[in-house]
Amino acid sequence: MEKEGWLFLCGCAPFLDLVFCAREKEELADENVVASAFYAWDEQKSDPDKRWMVYNMVVNWRAQGIATIKPHGSIRTTVAIGSHGQYFEVEPESLTKSEGAIKKSSIILRCIASVDNVIFAAGMGRSVFIRESLGEWREFGPGNSGSDGDRIIGFEAIDGFAPDNLIAVGWQGEIWSYSEGKWTQITSPTNTNLNAVSCAPDGTVYSVGDNGIMVIGKGDQWEVVDTGRSENLQAVSDFADEVFVATDFRILKLTDDGLVSEQRFQDGDEPATCLSLFKTEGGLMAMGPKDLFRFSDGIWNRII
Repeated sequence: MEKEGWLFLCGCAPFLDLVFCAREKEELADENVVASAFYAWDEQKSDPDKRWMVYNMVVNWRAQGIATIKPHGSIRTTVAIGSHGQYFEVEPESLTKSEGAIKKSSIILRCIASVDNVIFAAGMGRSVFIRESLGEWREFGPGNSGSDGDRIIGFEAIDGFAPDNLIAVGWQGEIWSYSEGKWTQITSPTNTNLNAVSCAPDGTVYSVGDNGIMVIGKGDQWEVVDTGRSENLQAVSDFADEVFVATDFRILKLTDDGLVSEQRFQDGDEPATCLSLFKTEGGLMAMGPKDLFRFSDGIWNRII
């Protein structure tokens, strides 16, 4: 795979040795030309030169996020979304590809996530969509309320413990939970924009956002964490009783002293760009425009 002159946009990883991602050419981005290309990295292939595969599809929209599912008895499906409801789907085994748009999405989508092999997309106006099948999405978010006025509202991230137990976070520190078919707004301890959310196996929810804000909650009880940071926090993920956070340029770890720079990098090789974290079976991935790192067995190592 050609490395120079390309930027990672987003990705996801079902396993430590399998990554799906979207990239764009740096020179086109500099000229405000929007084009996303889609790739897969499969470390199980014995030939290192063949581990990266490009799907024969380039779209004229910027991928906002990617999610992958493999329901029991079905083959894997990977879905990327664009901000205006565009989607690209691929079945990696059959290489069957499709492109379209979420029919009723007239609002800006900001994120996509898979929860127990169900895919959700969310965005501005507190919109939330569930993917029911190829090209079929249903909107079920809490939406606008009569008291919102001219406030800018919307979700930047969504995660969940189960498809019927979700948490969405976003602008002005809003936190919403979905349970028993109903959305409920949780009293948030902050009005700072929240950019990411992660639901841990023990029922704890972690969310991070602008100006170093981090909040932790269970149920309707949430509190602000003194992170000791001032930069924007872009991603958060838990793994093996540890919590990791990404800024644009570094990976941090939650400790009793707040968020501190992660030090466990193979051969001292640290990423120069971060921006996103995503869970995978047995570890984590960290992706920035120029870097892709994997965390397993207590150490971070570079893939790209």
